[in-house]
Amino acid sequence: MRRVTRTVRIAFRMGMLLALGGAWAVSANSGNPEVRVRVQDPKGGMISKAFVVMHHEWDDHANEGVEEHRQDELIRVPFDGAADFVITVKPGVYDVYVSSFGHDPKCMKVNVEYEKDRALVFQLNENKWIYTPMVE
Repeated sequence: MRRVTRTVRIAFRMGMLLALGGAWAVSANSGNPEVRVRVQDPKGGMISKAFVVMHHEWDDHANEGVEEHRQDELIRVPFDGAADFVITVKPGVYDVYVSSFGHDPKCMKVNVEYEKDRALVFQLNENKWIYTPMVE
């Protein structure tokens, strides 16, 4: 009987540790903001074949080391398949670069805050200087 009680206590403690660890893991990612970038042509139509890159700026006050900063120096933002380019990032100041063939590229500096998602819209102008030969 004493052995069963001891086993039950150990199992209960293990279960509590796993539950606390799981809760900690979920809360660690829940505060990171999501950045949504929508790329449009001059008429408001979506450009799904755009290239979106974010650059995290160096922050001396964020206790960020050189190696940690280099890991996310340039972040390519993936297309979600519907309308936006979406990525979850840590809070900080980012440069967001957007380009697409046949359009002028654009850049925007964005301050991303803890637990505050950002939605950005870039309207790219057509680049009339790019030579595209006509195929007949």
